[in-house]
Amino acid sequence: MKSKTIIISNAKYAEVISTDEIVYCKAEGSYTEILLSNKEKITASKNLHWFEEKCSKNSFCRVHKSFLVNLHFICRVFHVKNHLLLKNKILLPVSRIRKNVLLEKLEQMNELA
Repeated sequence: MKSKTIIISNAKYAEVISTDEIVYCKAEGSYTEILLSNKEKITASKNLHWFEEKCSKNSFCRVHKSFLVNLHFICRVFHVKNHLLLKNKILLPVSRIRKNVLLEKLEQMNELA
């Protein structure tokens, strides 16, 4: 399956990014900080909702009001403390309201594999 790309523009250039390379997106006011698999961080002048619409609903999940996560980078979901651990050892919060949706998406992804 062909990987989807998005274009992030700033004052100097437009950068083409494969959504497969995005580990997570973090809301920073009206901006979004994007962490890529190569550990590079990009700040985009788009809000988190924009990324939620552009990234695949099958591969990404809004786990918190401030975080959109690529499901392929999740290695553990903690039930008691409502956090998730990414493959790169980063711990992110998961809201209680969104945890069930996250677990359902992970199950669906596992069934498709």
